[in-house]
Amino acid sequence: MEQKEIEKRVLEYQMLEQRMRDMQEQLMAADQQLIDMVSTARSIEEIASIDDKKDMLVPITNGIFTTASLRKSDTLLVNIGSSVVVEMSMDETKKLIEKQREELKMLRTNISENLKKFMKRASEIEKELKDII
Repeated sequence: MEQKEIEKRVLEYQMLEQRMRDMQEQLMAADQQLIDMVSTARSIEEIASIDDKKDMLVPITNGIFTTASLRKSDTLLVNIGSSVVVEMSMDETKKLIEKQREELKMLRTNISENLKKFMKRASEIEKELKDII
């Protein structure tokens, strides 16, 4: 293998490494979003179960809370993007979260599959380079 070809393989390997790191970060972010979605679904269930009025702690910022009273409500205000907020029923909101969760799981699967392909290619390049040296 010529020096130029070796340099090309090394560069490809470095690019793959960077891309794999990015994908691993994306997987971690997706995992965190999935956890957050489960937590959100639970919170909606709790809010839906309120009969009359319930006192609760409301976060102002990290570690700072205030008390508030929450009255029974059948709707939530949901940000649907571009700072647009719409009123949705509890069921509609749960369905929206579940749909987003399924889409995120599919995205996570695609990223994971691509990561495996990149890892395989990086392994092939590594073997090629070791055989030369």
